[in-house]
Amino acid sequence: MNKQSLTPEDRMLLLYKKVDRRLYGHVAFYKRGQLDQEYESKPYRASSPFVIGRYSVNGDDRLEVFGSVVFLLKEIRRSIKGFVDDNNAWNDNRSRLKGEADIAGVDLEYDQKTRDFVILIATHARNLCDLIARFNDRSIPRLNYEGVPDGAVTLRELFDTLIHNRYYYFDGGCVRDLFSDHFKKKSSALAGRFMGYGFDIVDFVKGISELIDEVTVRDLAQLLRWKFKQFTADSKPQDVIWLIQNVHAFSELLKAKVQAKGYQFMMSLMFDDLAGSVERVGSVRTAPGRTVETQQVIFESPSIGIAPNLNSRAFEIRVRCAIGVQDQELGRENLKDHTVSVGFEAFLGKVNGAFGNDRVLTGQSGRFVSAAAS
Repeated sequence: MNKQSLTPEDRMLLLYKKVDRRLYGHVAFYKRGQLDQEYESKPYRASSPFVIGRYSVNGDDRLEVFGSVVFLLKEIRRSIKGFVDDNNAWNDNRSRLKGEADIAGVDLEYDQKTRDFVILIATHARNLCDLIARFNDRSIPRLNYEGVPDGAVTLRELFDTLIHNRYYYFDGGCVRDLFSDHFKKKSSALAGRFMGYGFDIVDFVKGISELIDEVTVRDLAQLLRWKFKQFTADSKPQDVIWLIQNVHAFSELLKAKVQAKGYQFMMSLMFDDLAGSVERVGSVRTAPGRTVETQQVIFESPSIGIAPNLNSRAFEIRVRCAIGVQDQELGRENLKDHTVSVGFEAFLGKVNGAFGNDRVLTGQSGRFVSAAAS
């Protein structure tokens, strides 16, 4: 082969270090030139150490991955739960107070907490809408100056307005005095009137809660597919870290899925290549008189990472496992490291087939007590 016809390859080296409960990562990229058979010892690019995530305090080796979509969803839910608790406590306290000054004090404290919450939740939810485009069209009722429903406004426009303008007035369960930067923009539900619009905070929170409850494993797989297609040694730092973080989070999610209901999914993905000539009992391909043995496999929860050769466009699935035949005693002492490289399209397709429609989050954010009039 003519050396000049070789295709350059990008390789990624990801190193880890655990400090207390934190997991740190360090990523380096290497390139092979057109005329070189070996990779240069000096990285083409390298990062400083960064925090990937934090291990659970429960000792179950579960990793909470910062910067991931799963982490973002959990942060939104945590914020919503905090607001729901504050909202319900406000209603309870207000119903027990008689003095006007005492009621005013409770209202002021609640309004301050709510203002902080609205900006925080709008920031998180807008990031989610940037990732999942179908959420940008979701709307809630728009209120006029008198607090009466008057059309609809998308949550995305509210997020943008609140974050950019940072001016609004919170009054008795409603956010009021909103105005748009685009006074004459027809596509804006807040344009055409100099202030005067608002929305109900409960509608706002419920709308966001519905968004995070709708995110599925398939949504995460689609995001990973999109990022993977564009991933090279020259990708922007934020894209590199995003993919590393979200592959780790996806790995943690699949560990739970495999344990719950994905056993056969991982069996076919990881171990079919090890079965060799061993056939299943009752196979129609079994010749008459041939002895057939049943295969048994034990394995720990797998971990998924990005294959070092970026040109392969593959995931590297690692697991400790032991494989034997019927009646053979297998235990943890028999476990050995096993690694399989699977193209990202094929792998994500199998994930979607197994549990793509499953919701990422389980449970609910909380339940509102009806708001009291201010």
